[in-house]
Amino acid sequence: MDGVPSSPFRHGKTVEEELSYYKAQYEQLEVELQEFQASSRELEAELEKDVEASEKRERKLKEHVERAGFEVEEWKVHAPFVNLVCHGSTPY
Repeated sequence: MDGVPSSPFRHGKTVEEELSYYKAQYEQLEVELQEFQASSRELEAELEKDVEASEKRERKLKEHVERAGFEVEEWKVHAPFVNLVCHGSTPY
């Protein structure tokens, strides 16, 4: 609001004109506030969806890492036996 005066009354204006001016300013600010609140709600909803999607991807990746860890441990257990069968030697 660029033209908002710092004093309550502008010179040469009646009380009714001043009241009308400030009422219009208030109504404009109220409209802007409602628009801001609506856009904020929309943005919040989008961010919530993004967070949920990210959390879902994170859970899937953690499950994948856990499965891969189990597979690594299985290979560590089975590798000496595979080596013995394939090459006739023991790693020990």
